[in-house]
Amino acid sequence: MATTKTAPKPVTKTAAKPKAAAKPKATTAKKPAPAPQGAPVDRALQAAESALDIPVGTALTVADRVGELVEPLRTPKGREAELNRVRTRFTREVNKVERRGSTARLQATKELRQSRDQIERELKARRGELESAIRKNRAKAETLVKENRETFERQARETIERVQSLV
Repeated sequence: MATTKTAPKPVTKTAAKPKAAAKPKATTAKKPAPAPQGAPVDRALQAAESALDIPVGTALTVADRVGELVEPLRTPKGREAELNRVRTRFTREVNKVERRGSTARLQATKELRQSRDQIERELKARRGELESAIRKNRAKAETLVKENRETFERQARETIERVQSLV
C-alpha cells in the first residue's frame, strides 16, 4: 500500500508541471513494476489518475490562457494599449489586402491592354489583306466589264454592218 500512496503524488504534481518534471514520474513508476502482484493494480491506479488529471490540467491551462488574455484589459491604460495593438494589426492587414488587390487589378489591366493591342494588330492586318483583295478583285471586275463591253460593242457593230450589207 505504501507504493500506491507514493505513486499518486508525483502523478498529480507532474500534471501541472512541464514535461521535464514528468520524467521522475516514469522512474518512480518503474520501481514498483518488478513486484508481480502489485503491478496490475498500480497500472490501473495510474491510468485512473491520468484519466482524472487530464481534464483538470486542461481546465487549469484554459484558465491561465484566459487570464493572459484578460490581463491587458484590466486597466484603462492596458485597454488603450491593446486597442492600439489591434488597430495597428487591423491597419496592417487592410494595407496588405489593398496592395494585393491593387497588384491584381494592375496585372489584369495590363493583360487586357496587351490582349486589346494584339487584337487590334490582327484586325489591322486582316483589314489590310481584305482591302488589298478588294482592290485586286475590283480591278479584275472592271477589266472584265470593259473587255466584255468592248467585245459586245464590236459584235454589235459587226452585226449591224452585216444587216446593212444584206439590205
